[in-house]
Amino acid sequence: MNLVLIFFVFLTFQSCFNVKEKPIVVQLPSITYDMSMSKDLTYSAFAVLSHTSAQLGRIDKNFQHENGVFQSFETNDYKSFSVKLNSGYKSQLGDEITSEDFRQSVVKYLRDYPDLSFVFGDILNAQKCMSGDCEKLGIEVTDKLSLKIELISPNNKFIERLFNPWFVIFKAMKKSHVTIGDCKIPYPTGVGKIIRCSKKDAEILIQLENKTVLLTNKKDCNVDKYTCLKLVNDNPGKTINPSLTVMSMFANPKAKLETETRRYLLDNIRKNGKQYSQNTKQKFAPLMMSSWIGSRGELIESLFENNPTRSCPENRTVKILLDTSLPDISKIKSWINSFYDCKHEFLITTADKYFKSFIESDFGIAWFTPDELKAYNFYSSMDCNLGASCYFDWSDDELKSYFQNFKTDQKGNVEKLAVNLEEHIFLNGYAAPISEMNWWIVNSNTNEFWPIHPAGLAEVKISDFINEN
Repeated sequence: MNLVLIFFVFLTFQSCFNVKEKPIVVQLPSITYDMSMSKDLTYSAFAVLSHTSAQLGRIDKNFQHENGVFQSFETNDYKSFSVKLNSGYKSQLGDEITSEDFRQSVVKYLRDYPDLSFVFGDILNAQKCMSGDCEKLGIEVTDKLSLKIELISPNNKFIERLFNPWFVIFKAMKKSHVTIGDCKIPYPTGVGKIIRCSKKDAEILIQLENKTVLLTNKKDCNVDKYTCLKLVNDNPGKTINPSLTVMSMFANPKAKLETETRRYLLDNIRKNGKQYSQNTKQKFAPLMMSSWIGSRGELIESLFENNPTRSCPENRTVKILLDTSLPDISKIKSWINSFYDCKHEFLITTADKYFKSFIESDFGIAWFTPDELKAYNFYSSMDCNLGASCYFDWSDDELKSYFQNFKTDQKGNVEKLAVNLEEHIFLNGYAAPISEMNWWIVNSNTNEFWPIHPAGLAEVKISDFINEN
């Protein structure tokens, strides 16, 4: 980069701030530049898209629904909904978000992103739309900002499901994605704006409503020039907090390891989880469902009374994938090395490349934040029914039936269903929980720190990083 351009960028960056304030830099473990809609989106992409793309709303830090383009709804039976959009909403380009934009966005998801369309599975004729026939989709535009939505069957959580970080609203009659520097994002319907994006310089400069923030994955930050905020997942304090994000180890279905071989590692992960949690000041996770939802690990403790039977694959090394968003990788390695005696090696990747790297691995540690505050979503990464998220496909009909029961349960048997599902996952050697994960922002200038959004990184906005409401 030449000196003139450096000076211009510096002036652009500086001019967005009050002269009494230092420019804000947020240091992240990794940054995603391709933010086109896919299952590979990471927390940094969600943080950016929560500002650059319109959404119906989000879950705020108090677990309340915060409206975006959504205004209100009416229903008598939770099967037919009348929805109104916010007439005062304007994007940073000056666009309104209309009911036609909403309908066309849903159509686009069903046609182009079926693996992200789990939010819309209850809408009448959604499955037909996935096959290309969207004429009778149960969404009717009644006026510029009003629409009617018809479901297959009643669902009192339907509107809540639409408040989902995966659902961004596109602008009808506009191209779906735009490129800004090295960033690719959905057509900007949000109130935030990317000013500059450079892979070479490892940074994204973004204009919020009242602040300009530089996101970077550089490790160095000059505290004399900037307010340096760093996202960390190593607990900087003494308090151990519960979290809605659960970190687990997952076996790779494509690795074709024997059940006993998978279970030998995963059973040991479960049995030694308390040791890891104590060492890292995280809350132990007895189940893949967060304790905030009411998980009771003691209900399946009898499954772990016996020591795991040793089973190692012959003539090959077990590959265990870790990524840089995990807390203190060196501690994870030491912990696994302390009890796992099969020949193994660790592969390291970044969050945005995790699932591409997972294909070449036997096991991987990953964390998932639920899209909704209900038990099913802690397990949804393993749901491979039509229209579900399906990150880990075991081609297991019994597993699929468990998920169907979760979705159709009307009697409130959540705890029983979760325990039965967890037992099936355990006995088949599919996955094992480790701990409930938290993240913090550390101010390098003052050494102050604060937790980010309690629902996890999928719900976080850049304004959460800088501790602004």
